[in-house]
Amino acid sequence: MNMVQRLILKIVRVVALSLLSLLLYYILWSTIDEEFRKQIFHWPFEPMDMVFDYSSCLIFTVLALGLSKLVFKYIKWSRHPMLMIVTQIFLILVVNNITAGIVSNLLSSPYNDKDPIAYVESLYLTGILSTFVACIYAMTYYWKSYENVNKERNHFRLQALENQINPHFVFNNFSILADLIEVDPHKATEYLMKLSKVYRYTLSHFDHSLISIEEELDFLNQYLYLLNERFGNTITVSIHKNMKNLDGFIPPAALQMFVENAIKHNEHTATNPLLIEIDTDGQDIIVSNKKQRISSSVLSANVGNDNISERYGILSKQSIKINETNDNFTVRLPIIHKKTHENTDY
Repeated sequence: MNMVQRLILKIVRVVALSLLSLLLYYILWSTIDEEFRKQIFHWPFEPMDMVFDYSSCLIFTVLALGLSKLVFKYIKWSRHPMLMIVTQIFLILVVNNITAGIVSNLLSSPYNDKDPIAYVESLYLTGILSTFVACIYAMTYYWKSYENVNKERNHFRLQALENQINPHFVFNNFSILADLIEVDPHKATEYLMKLSKVYRYTLSHFDHSLISIEEELDFLNQYLYLLNERFGNTITVSIHKNMKNLDGFIPPAALQMFVENAIKHNEHTATNPLLIEIDTDGQDIIVSNKKQRISSSVLSANVGNDNISERYGILSKQSIKINETNDNFTVRLPIIHKKTHENTDY
């Protein structure tokens, strides 16, 4: 869904919620005010009355949704659910009451000349009803979004874990370890330490949706050591000095997955080694390699790229950018600078 479509959808939601608030307002007001009930069910009904009432509902709905978004952004449901609910309701009611007071003093209404008290009452009633409708919608939307995010995170975590402990990965590493034990026990010990760090990273960050770039690079270096023992000088991964002390976060194992994809889907030999470069421009991490494609690898490469793209879509509004030419394959991974990445874009 592009930006224009999202904007249209937001407008439709606000209009629909405002109309629902207006309907509830008319139903409730007609049950407590007999004169209003006669007026609304017997034409001619003043058009300006409806315009004013709907405008009030629209203003209060927009305020309630905006404030709900702020509350959801800074107070996490998973940590403080009751605090979030109480803060949301209290803040919105206070602001809407202040708004109702300001509007009643600044704007004229069809009710104002006839019955000033009814005019103020109608404003406060539309404010309360609009707040109620908007809060229910926002909390329902956020809860569903929260559940979906958790479901997708668990899916990707399991997938990442499976990638690390799949039989081929285990078999290859232990085969190398067995050979090293016979040839060079000291090097075998070092290899085992690196391998244990890779598994420790995978297991310890299983429940993390984001990780610092520094930690990810440390993990990648352990992983590259294993690759070097396996493939020798057929693969070179160059991590530029710009990456050092780089602030920000990315999904765990994202760099490792793109390095793995490049190795898996490109030919690499001693006479034609594969060079993978990792650099940054401060906004994105750039992973690039010269294309030496294996023809059967295109589909599975797309699957790996889609995996990371979906993870970014869940964790932030940013998305990865892939640029593929006849000679090079480049991926730009946006750096996420804050750990406030829940989707509250309703």
